[in-house]
Amino acid sequence: MTITVEYLSDYPEHTFPISLAFYKKRKPFIPQMRIERVARGFRHSRNKIELPLTLIALDGKKLCGFAYITPTDDLPGFSHLKPWLSFYIFPKYRGQGIGTSFLDAVCETARELNRHRLYLWTANHADWFQKRGWQETAQIGLAGRSVSVLEYRLTAL
Repeated sequence: MTITVEYLSDYPEHTFPISLAFYKKRKPFIPQMRIERVARGFRHSRNKIELPLTLIALDGKKLCGFAYITPTDDLPGFSHLKPWLSFYIFPKYRGQGIGTSFLDAVCETARELNRHRLYLWTANHADWFQKRGWQETAQIGLAGRSVSVLEYRLTAL
């Protein structure tokens, strides 16, 4: 399997499947979330030079995953941290090394955009990110579940 990393702006047909996956992933944590707002955000992220920006992982024409880098996040109490990464590999592509190589490419893109750090939050995959150099900065409760807030330094301090 040969995975390529592309911009969503070059493959706009993937906007709806990405929006739907993001919505399903986040809705349990942010009950007020609406699919229309999510889809609008992903349409707005179809560019290559500024945030928000979405990268996609493709196996040929098949969508394997996406990474959404945005200047803000809806996570209460963390609006001072920027930018935020939402990272997703579709289940049938997990465990094949795709996530690691895709995450490396996403971090390189963030560096090229002169970003020094990335932040994300996850309820289930903190260990996976920590094995790849991310540091947990907080654990919080969100919608009755424990969530880890992680930071990745893209440049040396």
